[in-house]
Amino acid sequence: MKSTASTKDRLRRKTFDRNDAIMAEITRLRDAAKEGRLSERADLSQVDENSKVLLWRVNDMLDAIIKPLNVTEKYIEDLSKGLIPPIITDDCNGDFNAIKDNLNAVINIMISTRNIAEIQIVRDIAETTQRPTFKKHVLNIRDNVARTFNRILASIFTILLVIGR
Repeated sequence: MKSTASTKDRLRRKTFDRNDAIMAEITRLRDAAKEGRLSERADLSQVDENSKVLLWRVNDMLDAIIKPLNVTEKYIEDLSKGLIPPIITDDCNGDFNAIKDNLNAVINIMISTRNIAEIQIVRDIAETTQRPTFKKHVLNIRDNVARTFNRILASIFTILLVIGR
């Protein structure tokens, strides 16, 4: 009878130890998340073989959450720098699909705004080049460049004449 009781005690202690190791890893992951260390994952070497599957699934769950957050972070960073990233075409589900749709909407607005600005610039240039004052300024610049070029050539010929003597 005594051996049955001690066997139960050993099994109970082993179960408590296993649960303590799992809880320690989960607590460590929670603390890492609170500190913003989102790349942290459960260390499977800290638990026995039977518990590794559970922590592997926790790691897999974290990857499923963190990957879309990393994509979102990169897109927001690009947008904040004025860069227009490509439309997100990855399949997303649930809340992540809403985030994807909202980011794509912002990207489409930025693309449209850029296109409108480019069209306006082209129109402004075309309009400006049609003004009589613009043509006068261009001709003035051309004449000034020609005069400057002629002075440079005259100076070079003078130098060559002096050297040639």
